[in-house]
Amino acid sequence: MLTISNVRVHPLKFKLKNGVVGLAQVLFKGGLLITGLELVERNNKRFIQYPKNPNNNRGLCYCQPLNSILSGIIEKKVFEIYDKLKTQSGNVNLDENFMETAMTELCDTFHITEANGETNEETKDI
Repeated sequence: MLTISNVRVHPLKFKLKNGVVGLAQVLFKGGLLITGLELVERNNKRFIQYPKNPNNNRGLCYCQPLNSILSGIIEKKVFEIYDKLKTQSGNVNLDENFMETAMTELCDTFHITEANGETNEETKDI
């Protein structure tokens, strides 16, 4: 199972006509970053829309959870942070240094040293 290591949420000042109230990024341990998530509130429901490929006539997303458990975990964490941001002042995103954390995790996963940017292994299973 994938584990969320970081979430960044950007609430919009005004709800858009299509129901979008914010944008989010989710970082998973091991180096998977999903960006462009839209937080939607419509018809008394809340859900996340994943970025779609406009050239795909089947309407498939670039990246999306394949089961309701993972989808629920992502939605819960993202909307939890969104709600805190809307009710509290200050930043409640999980990590102020989001991209630095992502790069550190990526380097750790693939055993990359900052000195030369090369991996210590020829291949790495992920």
